[in-house]
Amino acid sequence: MRKTALLWLMMSALIVAGCGSPGRSQPGTPDSSAALEANAISAAPLATDARYETPRIAFDNAGALHLTYLAGGQLFHQQRADDGSWSAPELLREQAGGPTLLRRPNGEVCALWTGYEDIANLQGNALQMRCLSNGVWSPAASVGSFYAYEPVFAPDGTPHALSGNNSINLGEVLVSGECSSVGGLLAIDPSGHYHAVWALSPLPGEVASCGPGGTMYSSSGDGGKTWSKPELLAEETDPRLLLADKQGRLHLLLFDGSYRQWQPDKGWGKPVELKLPFNYIRATLDANDAIHLVATDFLTSDPNLQHYYVYQNKDGSWNAPRTIAQADTIADPTIAITADSGGKPYFAWVGKDGKVYVARYK
Repeated sequence: MRKTALLWLMMSALIVAGCGSPGRSQPGTPDSSAALEANAISAAPLATDARYETPRIAFDNAGALHLTYLAGGQLFHQQRADDGSWSAPELLREQAGGPTLLRRPNGEVCALWTGYEDIANLQGNALQMRCLSNGVWSPAASVGSFYAYEPVFAPDGTPHALSGNNSINLGEVLVSGECSSVGGLLAIDPSGHYHAVWALSPLPGEVASCGPGGTMYSSSGDGGKTWSKPELLAEETDPRLLLADKQGRLHLLLFDGSYRQWQPDKGWGKPVELKLPFNYIRATLDANDAIHLVATDFLTSDPNLQHYYVYQNKDGSWNAPRTIAQADTIADPTIAITADSGGKPYFAWVGKDGKVYVARYK
């Protein structure tokens, strides 16, 4: 399990997923004949030898599409107008690490990243956030630990993230600390219940008392103040994605390529084996709680890596993957995804030509 712990340090929130047999199309998802419309964005100028990285996209409550990305380590934002044009690049932060872009429950979009609170004096590492309201970005505010994993919003709009270094914490509350743990993922369902999964990754001297390791789960019904006894969901594999939908269900994807669903009245269902060798994935839930995934197999020597898109049907089957684009194997082999109010997916990535692309199916 120490090998997978290192993967967490290398890849932050990288996820394995896959798909099963093709299923039926559903509202908002493209059929097999749909054409992908991709456009390069006129992004912020780059300094010599700098590159674009970590594009992220999200819709606000008015239906406007927002894009953030790193350009030479600086975090920029652009917004798409109704005619399809993009606003001029707007600098959000001079130095930012691990940025993400999320829609808040009130419909605002918020950019979150880790970095110095005081850039000039290199002091105060923290998870920070700015939100866009009525066309104006809020000042940067510290909202969590510098060691935070992927942040999520509670129903009241407050951001939360698990954090830790060999332990799993939510703020000052220890969720798991008896054995070395990494890769904490948090989901908060509509009723306000907190759900956490993480990788139990014991050191050699801990195996006798902690076991070989695996994916652990715990929940909290009081806003993260107290947590249930950790439950082992799967041995010898790590969690890579945890989402809560509007029905209160949880969607979990594991490093071994399996998928599990949790329902409030039934608990965890049996694993479903998904057979795609992908090492990176991001996902979104559309208005109908349908899961849309983008994946890339970038832990390989192949210089022609592909980004793929796949989604799950209402009957639980998975559609066959389709190619989105070639990945940028030099700077950022990742891809982002979001969905509009009608369920149509949108994608963002850095192309092999080094440009930032945003695409949708016509």
